[in-house]
Amino acid sequence: MLTGNLEKPGIVIVNYNSLAYVIEAVESIFSAEKIGERTRIVLVDNASTEHGFDEFEATIRQRFEAEFAVARQAGHRLSILDGCLGTAEIIIIQAGRNDGFAAGCNIGLRFLYETDTDFFLLLNPDTKLHHNTLKAFAAKLSSDSEYGLVGATLMNMRAGLGTQACGGASLNPLSLLGCNLGAGLSLEELPSEQEIEQQLSYPVGAAMAFRRDWLEYAGFMDERYFLYYEEADWSRIGRDKYKPGWARNAIVYHHHGAAAGSNLARQERSPLADYHMIRSRMQYALKWNKWIAPLIISLTCVQAIRRILRGQKEQARAVLLGGIPGADRAYQKHA
Repeated sequence: MLTGNLEKPGIVIVNYNSLAYVIEAVESIFSAEKIGERTRIVLVDNASTEHGFDEFEATIRQRFEAEFAVARQAGHRLSILDGCLGTAEIIIIQAGRNDGFAAGCNIGLRFLYETDTDFFLLLNPDTKLHHNTLKAFAAKLSSDSEYGLVGATLMNMRAGLGTQACGGASLNPLSLLGCNLGAGLSLEELPSEQEIEQQLSYPVGAAMAFRRDWLEYAGFMDERYFLYYEEADWSRIGRDKYKPGWARNAIVYHHHGAAAGSNLARQERSPLADYHMIRSRMQYALKWNKWIAPLIISLTCVQAIRRILRGQKEQARAVLLGGIPGADRAYQKHA
């Protein structure tokens, strides 16, 4: 069932100490093939500590040679480009505090929802769009009204590593571990969309698109997920009416793990990433499958032991703090 053409994209990028990456991401959006009259780009700064909001705003202004009008909405400061960039508009929003990725995305989405935006794209700051990505997302979302969240072909930024994921991941119903589909493939080896979508539980949130009707049905993301599992939870909320999809031709390059300080080329997560990955997995279990919470705690202990055997004591501590209910939330506000 066709849904009609989508020509008014709105893109949300949440920044936390990733200014250099954000500049590259925005540049790639300007380089992408345009659809419709205007693309809105909303940059939400989640109270970065390496630079203040004024520095963030000034850097964007200088790089794109634009002046901003300052306004306030729902308690947040907004800096809105005056339109001199032609087919794109940049809106910078000061979050004021860091309540996590989902909360930052929601700030941007609430702004865009009040405009005439007809489809939305959430992007990690450490991503770059291929030139036809927006058109590919629009075409996929227009092809069938049953598609809810649609993922990209995520390519590792480092040459030779191939895909990070074809669309997204399958979620093991017992361990709640996600397995990225098609990881390591070259663009020439990509499977069909149908093959991937038969296994797809949720798109990877690094690049995830959806229409206005999805947002109206599923609501905004659950902000109890500080990092990770927010896209799995969102897909679960809407799965009675919508199905996840893969826009095969929507190619997005990703510095996998960079925004959270991980070095996944050496298969090393940062303590921060370990903590929030485990914490969010437990949050998902308690929300959707309480009966498997004891199993998740057992798996958490196994993961901590593995970190210790690798000599990663700080990561082991982070895993335990994240996975045991009631443990100290030492990492919770430091993403």
